[in-house]
Amino acid sequence: MKMSARVDNAGVFLKIRPGLIHFYQAAPILAGRGSFNAANFALDLGAGLEFYLSRRTMMRFDFGDTIIRMGGINCPFQGCSGADISNNFQFNAGIGWRF
Repeated sequence: MKMSARVDNAGVFLKIRPGLIHFYQAAPILAGRGSFNAANFALDLGAGLEFYLSRRTMMRFDFGDTIIRMGGINCPFQGCSGADISNNFQFNAGIGWRF
């Protein structure tokens, strides 16, 4: 879901995207744990700014954090418990052209 507001030549938006992330490893590489196959809940939260430079061009800055809940029987990483959380910050910048 994305919510946005636009004022003159600028816009701001918030995003929230829930989903699942799937881990699969066939080779026994994690200290003899054997293969794992796990689907974990993921949530992408973020915000962004858009600047409309002209009628056909824009500049966008996007910040976000993908939060992954690690856990369950098939936890793929050694030492993780049912409540471990992984945060993955991302930043994107770009220029768009509409034709």
